[in-house]
Amino acid sequence: MKPKADIATIAGIVGVSKTTVHFALHDKPGVSQPVRERILAVAQEIGYRPNRLAMALRTRRSATLGVVMGQMGSFQGELLASLEKSAQARGFNLLWANASLEPQREREQMELMLEKAVEGLIVTPTDSEANRSYYEDLLEQGTPLVCVDYEVPGLAADLVASDHFRGGYLAADRLIRGGRRRLAMLLKVRTEPAVVTSDRRDGFRAAVAEHGLEPAAELGVPTGPPQLVMRAAYEAVRDHLQEVPDLDGLFAFNDGLAYPAIAALQAAGRNVPRDVAVIGHDDWEASAYYSPPLSTIRQPVEEIGARATELLIGRLQGEITGPPQRILIEPSLVTRESCG
Repeated sequence: MKPKADIATIAGIVGVSKTTVHFALHDKPGVSQPVRERILAVAQEIGYRPNRLAMALRTRRSATLGVVMGQMGSFQGELLASLEKSAQARGFNLLWANASLEPQREREQMELMLEKAVEGLIVTPTDSEANRSYYEDLLEQGTPLVCVDYEVPGLAADLVASDHFRGGYLAADRLIRGGRRRLAMLLKVRTEPAVVTSDRRDGFRAAVAEHGLEPAAELGVPTGPPQLVMRAAYEAVRDHLQEVPDLDGLFAFNDGLAYPAIAALQAAGRNVPRDVAVIGHDDWEASAYYSPPLSTIRQPVEEIGARATELLIGRLQGEITGPPQRILIEPSLVTRESCG
């Protein structure tokens, strides 16, 4: 029968105390080199693996960060890859989970990660308010927390995000400079934290006002499964065209809404971009291959992930101190065929 792979077994085989085995396995002084080598050889032979959770609970160091995504999509996948790359470069691992836009699930996932002794958390909040008190409790207990991309206004936590206001502004400015005058925005309602929607909307409004145009129409799309959201976006644009047939510029909250919007325009006999220019947001991978290729606002995902990871690890290691930081990173306009 194979011996149990633990410290007591190693101690019995080598003929030393469990303390000596512990010192040898953790490269501590007080163990002769021959005994250390024998202990390491026996540990490998019986397949000993350290209990990393127990070690983390004792030392309060696990070299592991927890990441809870509010939802998963093209942007979130790129963000997760950036977070992982940056964490590994600093010697940290990631545990991650998807909250599926459910605040209760988000809390549950954070609890599970804390039970696994993650040293700090990176979160893309499911909602601006639903878990505010939970975040505040974590911060009060000394758990480092970085919010990424989605802000919880007034929360004393670090934030790294794309400048959503600037994203909306860039979209409107491009449409107007392209000669578009009858504008509309296609916005998600309650599917994203409200601050993201309001920032992109407010940026768009600001550019429209600067150019002296009438306010853009605002078309809301309710929450729901992706196929229902896309249908709602299609129907919202279709119905708006019946009221405003001379619509000539459209900004979609994200690329996923832009696709059905273009389909609705084309079904109504509008050519994109000759009749109606369309700009999305987030630069999903499929956008370059859509017909027509979609102009969009690109978020600096690589930089967002890197800055968030560096900020969290900096807090953990005492390299960064002081009040919470609010880091907004400039997005950029990617011009393709859909806006002419």
